[in-house]
Amino acid sequence: RAVKQGVPANTLVLIILFPLAVTLVAASRHLIGIRGTGILTPALLAVAFLATGVWAGFILFVLILAVTILSRSLLKNFRLQYLPRVALLLWFVSAGVLSVMFVAGEWGYNNLTSIGIFPILILMLLAETFIDLQSGRSSNEARTLIVQTVGLAIITSLILGWEPVQRAVILWPEMIFLGLAITDIFMGKYTGLRLSEYLLFGRVVKDDEEE
Repeated sequence: RAVKQGVPANTLVLIILFPLAVTLVAASRHLIGIRGTGILTPALLAVAFLATGVWAGFILFVLILAVTILSRSLLKNFRLQYLPRVALLLWFVSAGVLSVMFVAGEWGYNNLTSIGIFPILILMLLAETFIDLQSGRSSNEARTLIVQTVGLAIITSLILGWEPVQRAVILWPEMIFLGLAITDIFMGKYTGLRLSEYLLFGRVVKDDEEE
């Protein structure tokens, strides 16, 4: 009915898929034990990858992350106040994105040049979030969280982009919504060990039995 009234089908798919993305991220953390950075960051990153194309979005995100890291290290020497520093940092990131798109257009990589503004803004904001992880954390811990978050976002995006999943979301939205709510409730009631903890403690128990 919404499509007949003029609502874009892609928009409907993304709106309905977002609760699925959040549920997948929650399950990966609560049941499997993947740490990541919260629940919203990998879910938004997955949706951004879905909107841009997984690998085109991943390449663009890595480039944005690299420009953000270099820009922050450069701006440390200027000793600017927080808000002007963030504004200048985003200026550098925007210049980097423009450069990447110009080069991609020259080389014929249309997947990068056709990306809309909103996925790019999401990637830019999330890149700054990842950089903030380094504050108060060791380099290894921050690197592990970033890798797990990006990997989780890629896997989630591939699941969301799977044609049978999108077809099911369009054909049975009520069942999908209700099923996700029920899944979240039952998952929230689970208080046992995560899969990673089972693997860890199972190895410890096995070593103790061998000793």
